[in-house]
Amino acid sequence: MQTVTVSELYKALAVACKAGYGDKKILLSNDDEGNGYHECFFTVSTDLKKFRLSYNDLPYGVDVEDAEKDYVIIG
Repeated sequence: MQTVTVSELYKALAVACKAGYGDKKILLSNDDEGNGYHECFFTVSTDLKKFRLSYNDLPYGVDVEDAEKDYVIIG
């Protein structure tokens, strides 16, 4: 499974809004297999350094430096 980019999510959400889903609440998957879900409580965080991430916080294969450079957080 490939990680979703901000641009891909933006396009998908625009389609959902146009289809009348703009007022729906968001559930996020707990993992890449859809084993449980939780509500989305905040939008886009771009300054990952303020989260003081550790390797234990991140998914397998993503290190802190890559997360700070290549990722945003929603949730």
